[in-house]
Formats: sequence, C-alpha cells, structure tokens
Amino acid sequence: MDSRTERIPLPTEETAELGSEFEPFLQEWRPAPAAGTIVLTSRHLAIIGFAGMVALALMATLAYVAGRIASNGPSRIVMVDTAQAQPVVAQSPTPVPAAAKPVALPINTANTPGTGESFWQVGALDKGMATVSMKYLQENGLPARLEPVAGSPLMRVLVGPAVGADIAALKQKLDALGFPAFIKQY
Repeated sequence: MDSRTERIPLPTEETAELGSEFEPFLQEWRPAPAAGTIVLTSRHLAIIGFAGMVALALMATLAYVAGRIASNGPSRIVMVDTAQAQPVVAQSPTPVPAAAKPVALPINTANTPGTGESFWQVGALDKGMATVSMKYLQENGLPARLEPVAGSPLMRVLVGPAVGADIAALKQKLDALGFPAFIKQY
C-alpha cells in the first residue's frame, strides 16, 4: 500500500487500554460514561480555575476593605496605672461665645477714576480675593484701589493713576511682585 492511503487500525479489545494513541483520530469509539458520572473536560477545568481565581481576588479585596474600615487610623495604646487613677469630676460646660458678625471692609471707591486717567488693572476678582490683593499691593507701596465691575459681583484691582514715567515704574513693581497687569483707561 501507498503511504498516502495507509489506513489507521481500529482499536481492538487488546488495544482498548492504549486508547490515547487512537484518541486524536477516532473519538467516537470511546465508551459512553456510566450513568451518574461527571466528565470534566479541559474547558470545564479552565472555567472552574478561572472562577476560583475570581473568588480569591474578591475575598482578598473584601479583606483589604474591611481592614481599612476597621483601622480608622493608627491605634494608640494608653497605659493607665490603676493605683494612681482618680475619678474625673464633671465640670459645667463653659458657654461658647457667639460668633462675631462679619465686618464689611471699606472699598476705596470714593475716588472713582476720572475721565482720561490710566490705571494698571491687576485683575477682576471676587470681593474677598480683590481685597486681599489690594492690601498686599498697598503693603508693598503701590497705590491700589478697588472698583466694582458693572453688572457683576467682581471687583477690579487697579494700581494708579499712572501718569508719564510712573507707568513704567508701576509696571516694574507689579512684575517684581508677580502680578500681570494691563493698562485700563477711563
């Protein structure tokens, strides 16, 4: 016979124990499993292994979260000498003073810019930040003031009025303090 047409021998009673050599070629010759037996293939084993790893990861995550919740920060151990311990006498609570009412800070708007005056505008900020910026600039020797922005809760932080040679000098001081600014003319 030609090697291309060679036939594979069918299993016999003597070769039934050696079924592994015939298994890739003839799967239908295997006997059916007995009733009530469980047959696990490699696919079943892979699924069971994957499910076991997921369950293990889930349990590890839950243990980690439970440990974090239970710890609530570092534990402290306090040693108390019972021979020297004395009872604590409850004192009447001291009244808490009422919160002070907020004080409105004056805004330098009395000197509203006149027509034709030039100022360096440092920013348009909310009232609190604008006040802090104005005070900082005044502490550093700059003539700062606030002006309300029409139709907005913002306040302009202005430095000036800047006239002639003062324009460049004020800009240098603002740059040195880290305030970007631009000229605003009224």
